[in-house]
Amino acid sequence: MEKPKDIRHRQAQFLGRITHDIKNTLTAVFSAAETIKVSTHLSNDDKILLLNAIQDSCHKTEWDIQRLRRWKIYLEPVSELELTRMDLRPVMTELLQSFSRLAESEDKKLEYVEKTNNKPAYIACDPRYLSIAIGSLLENAIQFSARNQLIRMALMKSHTEYVIEIQDQGKGIQENDLPHVLDAYFSKDSREGYLHQESIGLGLTVAKHIVDLHGGILDIRSKFNRGTVVFLHFPSVT
Repeated sequence: MEKPKDIRHRQAQFLGRITHDIKNTLTAVFSAAETIKVSTHLSNDDKILLLNAIQDSCHKTEWDIQRLRRWKIYLEPVSELELTRMDLRPVMTELLQSFSRLAESEDKKLEYVEKTNNKPAYIACDPRYLSIAIGSLLENAIQFSARNQLIRMALMKSHTEYVIEIQDQGKGIQENDLPHVLDAYFSKDSREGYLHQESIGLGLTVAKHIVDLHGGILDIRSKFNRGTVVFLHFPSVT
């Protein structure tokens, strides 16, 4: 377990990176917008390139905001959700669209498979928090995968529950560390590849907390140097 001093140092580094990233992103957006505004000789192709750059910068800021939201949830844990009956399929489709952009920006590919027999996948959920939980797992899978690797996301029906599967081909986790990966701020030496430089070590902790509040189960299986699979089990509702 890390000492409080080490945790505070990691938190300060994390906030420093987030602040630096957002500042750089805003600078890039303002620069591209100003070029479009004042230039009288831009071709349509040049304008499209600049607009795409603005869009990419906005997506990067979106990821930073998600990281800050996860940290807030850890610091001020929510104890009760506003659960409603909801079909998981549109939630998964929206996440696919959002995180495919993140994967593509790092030369990786996100694949989605749906095995619900074209029927609604109803569970009791709070879509705001559920998206944060699944998004945390997708971001981890993307960050810890090498370039050109495939990250697989699936939604499946299994008896009286629905299962979400997120699989990567990354570094994986050593067997003796598996019982600890859900602990807050758990990390290994960065040379072992457990803690990404953009991470604070709370993604899995927050994801499990949210899944628990949904009456679900988070299960992690991993082979070192072969990759990790995370299963989310949610009771189905009629």
